[in-house]
Amino acid sequence: MPTALDEIIKRLTKDAQSAQDTVRYLNCKPVQRSQVEQAFSKVLETLGKKKLSSIATLVGKIEKTESEFWYASDMLKPKEKMAVLYHPLLAQKIKKFSLANCKLTLLPEEIIHFSSLTDLDLALNKMASFSPNLIKIQSIKKIRLSNNHLTFYPEELTQLRNLEELELNNNKIQSLPTSISNLQNLSSLDLSANRLSQLPPQITELKKLATLLLSDNKLKSLPENFGALSNLKQLNLWSWKNRIKSIPPSFGKLKNLEFLSLCSSEYMDNLKHIFDCTNLRILSLGLGKNEEIPPEIGGLNQLIRLEIYGASKKPLIKTLPERIGELTALKRLALYDLHNLQALPNTLSKLKNLQTLDVVGHSISKSDQASISQLLPNCTMRF
Repeated sequence: MPTALDEIIKRLTKDAQSAQDTVRYLNCKPVQRSQVEQAFSKVLETLGKKKLSSIATLVGKIEKTESEFWYASDMLKPKEKMAVLYHPLLAQKIKKFSLANCKLTLLPEEIIHFSSLTDLDLALNKMASFSPNLIKIQSIKKIRLSNNHLTFYPEELTQLRNLEELELNNNKIQSLPTSISNLQNLSSLDLSANRLSQLPPQITELKKLATLLLSDNKLKSLPENFGALSNLKQLNLWSWKNRIKSIPPSFGKLKNLEFLSLCSSEYMDNLKHIFDCTNLRILSLGLGKNEEIPPEIGGLNQLIRLEIYGASKKPLIKTLPERIGELTALKRLALYDLHNLQALPNTLSKLKNLQTLDVVGHSISKSDQASISQLLPNCTMRF
């Protein structure tokens, strides 16, 4: 049963006005004031303060952050930010909190006090391992762990069943656990700039996943059932360190895919399956050893931006398929480092919506460049 002291502490942390009234009340009650100061001793010590009025000030700042648009740490000074951790009645009010760039090597045990937390930013720290305490906060929907020292995917994260967004980019993660399939509410996953060479088949069980960012890794293959990610809209697989040799046939089932960035230093077999993703609007392709682009590219009638890159050494593509002229929605076409590129098809004249054409690093003659300019008189070009 709550004691009188419990009720005073509850009023002190309720809101700014109640906190101020409680401090005034306690100024006339030295015994009770001493008891409350003892209850908040670690908070006061962290703040470097002795007076309870500093608690009222802190409560007032927290109250201003209760809007979903604010992180508590946007309002709080570094000492105040850490002080909030040390009392559950203060921490439980906060929904969005940042401990980014705090030189943390471990997550503070007191993190469990944030019982209502939905958004936690732990980026730019020095954490090489993860605390299981976070599992106790099942309200979390978004976590940023980018730019830490993680060499493995924290297994604890797979137990946060309400997680919707997860950022783990710029670490040193080498593999993903099969239990990643537990994150059935995950809609966005950023694993860019890690050391992944393969993905577990279980990643394809994330049915709500709409954004998957895997740039700057060292992938050798994609799961055969990759097309099961039916809700995927944005996919980034850009890295010349990739050695992907084949596109799985199921890839073409990604009918909601709108943005794709794909690169491999190897010859990619079955590249045509990419062009079954007929809702694509932006496509960037890095082709290390492919000698041609499949004609099926002409089926991408929603495409507005197409970028094709050759590897810096010996790009093999000499021309584009005739069906490139079927990309009637295209507004931008960019061809970079295709040093063997000798001609472009006359079907480019059908691209009435094309606004810019960039061809940088090629073998197209000056006379052919002039002919291309005549095909597209209203298009801005750079050769």
